[in-house]
Amino acid sequence: MTVKRHNVLRMGADIARSKLQENTAKGPPSVHSGDVKYQGIRELQSGDGDCPPLYIVSGISEPLTNSPIPFKTVENVVQAAGFAFLRGFPLVYHLTARLPDGEVESYEFLLRKIGGWQDDNIGQRIFVWARETKNGPHIHILLYIPRKLAPRFRKLARRWLKEAFGLRRLPKGTLRVRRIWSLGSPFKNTRNQVRYILKGADADTRLFLGCGEKQERGFVKGKRAGVSQALGEDARRRAGSVLPSGHRKVTVEMLEAATTRDRQRQEERDSYFSFDEDMQKGPLCF
Repeated sequence: MTVKRHNVLRMGADIARSKLQENTAKGPPSVHSGDVKYQGIRELQSGDGDCPPLYIVSGISEPLTNSPIPFKTVENVVQAAGFAFLRGFPLVYHLTARLPDGEVESYEFLLRKIGGWQDDNIGQRIFVWARETKNGPHIHILLYIPRKLAPRFRKLARRWLKEAFGLRRLPKGTLRVRRIWSLGSPFKNTRNQVRYILKGADADTRLFLGCGEKQERGFVKGKRAGVSQALGEDARRRAGSVLPSGHRKVTVEMLEAATTRDRQRQEERDSYFSFDEDMQKGPLCF
């Protein structure tokens, strides 16, 4: 190799390294490189020609995808929420965060902060989550918070985000933490919130869940949904709780059961409105 060619290649490597360092510096300042699970840039193997394009985000190589939440993940989130309820740690709070940069590390940073706070206050991490991009990148987190600690948690959550992005004030709508239920069955109210955050699933899965009218199909970098370790498959197996079915998608039997359920619900609604109309006409005669 000639000296001239060697110098050209070396110059190109220096430019590439400089651009990588610029990209790596874009993450939130509170997220340390040692905390990131997957460091560096994953090299494409020779058989990866059909892979989606990769985007370098603060040292992590992530595919940009609008694929729906996989059915296995949906099952895991649903079962984790039920498991939390049965263990006496219902996911009574719904946190929604719209992070300024929308990057993977920002969500991981927030989940780590929440997990650490739960470790200190309840001894384990109890939450499920799903990411969306409709109307701007954001994350939904259903979590357990002792009611008396909720005001303190809200203040800390705002502080975490301000520190992470060097903000003196959070823009309006950046963070919302609210208690899920006030009336009705706590279990049903929580179940409805779980359905809501899983609206990024495919049409059949949404029908199976009972939220077929809602949809979220934005582009997301990295994982779309997940659960904390204390609610994961291994924890449920040790406790003898329900585990994923092993199906990769909704089965015909599941769809038939969901269709029957929805038809019965509609019949109940129609019956209720018919009764209400009769009451408005005058007293019933027995």
